[in-house]
Amino acid sequence: MARTSSLASLPVSAIQRELDRRQAKGNELARQRDRLLRQVEAINAKIASHGGVAASRGRPAARVANTVTLPDALAAVLKGKRMAIADAAAAVQKAGYKTNSSNFRVSVTIALGDKKRFKRVERGVYTAK
Repeated sequence: MARTSSLASLPVSAIQRELDRRQAKGNELARQRDRLLRQVEAINAKIASHGGVAASRGRPAARVANTVTLPDALAAVLKGKRMAIADAAAAVQKAGYKTNSSNFRVSVTIALGDKKRFKRVERGVYTAK
């Protein structure tokens, strides 16, 4: 049995109107998307101005540029002090170290594993050498 297209029975003008309608709807949705993206960017700017890190969906967040490395920042914070890992992570961020890490504590734990720069005083507590 031969299958015939329902488009074959439509006049060309009707098909053209439908194409024009769909194109207009696509353009309208693109404008709506652009407007919403501008709103999201404005909200992200407000979040950043309050010291937060804006979440991203689809696009990776821009990498944060720090003037010092994490081990250097930890050494400065821990000099002459003993701190737990979570406290050291908080102190480094309070001192101005920026991060986009979803689990910054793990990065701090890895950095504190450098036995040349840090000493483990007791379980979970470190100091700078």
